[in-house]
Amino acid sequence: MRRQAAGGWSTAWIGVALLGSASCALAETPEFDRPGISFPTSTIPVGGIAFEQGLPDLSYDSGAGLRSTESAFDSVVRVGVGEHAELQLITSLYNRLDTHDSSGSEHFDGSGDTGLAVKLGLPGNNGQRSLAVLGSVLFPTGDREFSGGKPTVSLGSTATFALSDQQALSLYANLDRLDDRNTLTLASDMSFELSDSLGAFIEAGASFTHAGDDDYVGGGGFTWMLLPRVQLDLYADFGLTDKSTDLQTGFGVSVYFGASGD
Repeated sequence: MRRQAAGGWSTAWIGVALLGSASCALAETPEFDRPGISFPTSTIPVGGIAFEQGLPDLSYDSGAGLRSTESAFDSVVRVGVGEHAELQLITSLYNRLDTHDSSGSEHFDGSGDTGLAVKLGLPGNNGQRSLAVLGSVLFPTGDREFSGGKPTVSLGSTATFALSDQQALSLYANLDRLDDRNTLTLASDMSFELSDSLGAFIEAGASFTHAGDDDYVGGGGFTWMLLPRVQLDLYADFGLTDKSTDLQTGFGVSVYFGASGD
């Protein structure tokens, strides 16, 4: 029952998003945070709303005789509240985890944690370079298999440098703290504008934990502006070491509803 309800919510969100996009007068669409490890330095204009939905995002890993596949329908609502500031609501209505080892297979499904975030574009940003920070708190509202169990506090930053009108380089750093455990993530990506509606990127990233469970991945993806305010995305990152997550991939849709007066 929970799976059917979550799927209905996802379908309803997409339908409302497409209708809202079609009914709004056209205006410049800001960058969406999907996809990729890092986030863009731009923010939603004051009064504007963007909705970003994974359909889903998948993670596959194997090792020590255990194989696991997790899918997550992550949702983010972004609202512009200042000239260079936005609020974000983060949730995951439905997740599924399948595991298999020598003793058999197990299946779990349920909701994930819910959080709030603030994204700020820093002074001095221009067409050649820009910097933004994103702070968030995830609250343990999800089912046991998909929850941190305690609040997770995160602080991240992205710096972007324009290399040409069609290429840009981004550097990303993020620190997560759950209980007394820290995870540091570092990443870099190169983005390319292939046409007015099609974009691509390549990326590499690494996550470091106190337990030594370091994760190194590399990959990339594509974005396609299906409509002036509707973006589809597809990406895949692959593990670069034996201990790294084997595959992280996903498909998603993002919609910008515009601000009052657009």
